[in-house]
Amino acid sequence: RLVSLTLSAASDVFQMMLGLPITPGDTYTEQSVPPKDNLIVSLIGITGPWNGTGMIRCDCEFACKIASSMLMTDYREVNEEVLVLLCYKSNSQQKGQQGS
Repeated sequence: RLVSLTLSAASDVFQMMLGLPITPGDTYTEQSVPPKDNLIVSLIGITGPWNGTGMIRCDCEFACKIASSMLMTDYREVNEEVLVLLCYKSNSQQKGQQGS
């Protein structure tokens, strides 16, 4: 159920905020940690009916694509604006997941 709620919230937020449809892949458990030099992680605390931490992790290129889509500008490298926008998107997705 949690995976289904997460995929639904992610799909809704990507479509509504970014106009980007997503196609979920198969769920899996990572066996190794990706390189840290190209990784951005956004952690969002969840309280209410559900408690815990939500996480969105992506590479720098995808974070720039998210930020570029949100502000209709061209981000080619991660800066403070890209990080803030990724956090905003993460928060929106977690709220959508919690509301389901």
